Amino acid sequence: MAGSYDLNSSDPMVRAISLVRFLIPDTEALEFSDTEILLLLRQNNNDEHAAASAACSLLARKYAQIPRFKADGVEVDGSERAKMYAERAAELSSRSSGWSVVAAVRVDA
Repeated sequence: MAGSYDLNSSDPMVRAISLVRFLIPDTEALEFSDTEILLLLRQNNNDEHAAASAACSLLARKYAQIPRFKADGVEVDGSERAKMYAERAAELSSRSSGWSVVAAVRVDA
């Protein structure tokens, strides 16, 4: 998935997207496209903390749906990641300037 990450960009939109990615964190595997992050920013009055909180809530729901299983000696348990993202969402929500709206954005396509 293509995405921007440049906290030093002169473009305010790229900086806002990058800050949301930094706060999630979503700087390597890129769970969200730039378009999805822009949507979250718009739905949360351009509040980066609220947008990142909404993104973390979406990721928590995504990973909560992954069943626990073991294959070839590797154990996969989405509940741990889901818990981490839910906790991060709550932390970011407490730092936002207002309340967040969580959008139903498909992130696995």
